[in-house]
Amino acid sequence: MISDTQAPMWIEKVFLKSHNNEKATSILFDQIVKLKPGHLFILGDVTAKSSKERRWRAMDNYLSACRTSGIKVTALLGNHDVMGSARKGESNFLKRFPAAKPNGITKLLTL
Repeated sequence: MISDTQAPMWIEKVFLKSHNNEKATSILFDQIVKLKPGHLFILGDVTAKSSKERRWRAMDNYLSACRTSGIKVTALLGNHDVMGSARKGESNFLKRFPAAKPNGITKLLTL
């Protein structure tokens, strides 16, 4: 299980210290692919602002590597995944995880 694989948003880069999130995520996925677990669970916040396709580029590569290695990947929708446009974020999320069941967060955020 992993979580919070999202890259820092610009405001975090400006006001917070860098903790090398993107490098850490890359290392984690490299190790996961090497270890070849049967299943990987991502416990939310897969990307920041999932409504933007470009925010998925690195994650799409990681997911592809996992799936090519026979690793089943399941994810939960997190708050970072629906920032910007909740509907578009959920839609992009469901493209990558079609078996996911939306948990109502999108409806709450678009009220």
